[in-house]
Amino acid sequence: FQGEPAFPKRHQDIVIAYPEQKDTPEGAEIGFREATRRVFAGFLKRAYRRPPSDEDVESIVRVCEAAKEAGFTYLESIQYGVQAALVSPS
Repeated sequence: FQGEPAFPKRHQDIVIAYPEQKDTPEGAEIGFREATRRVFAGFLKRAYRRPPSDEDVESIVRVCEAAKEAGFTYLESIQYGVQAALVSPS
């Protein structure tokens, strides 16, 4: 309401997709897996300083899915994925 974003700029730079997001107004929601894949396809380019392979992205998506299955929210699971990417030797 004050014109301030709900999340800091850094957060907005990383979390570029949400499960309830639609590609078209009439389309279906993209879902957890696709939203997470989109987030990390972009984030890993910066974190690894190279284009990530499909395997790189998939391994982080699996970390996020495990967090979701453990009862964490979407944003909390993204935090686990970011941590996993940052401690990766890549």
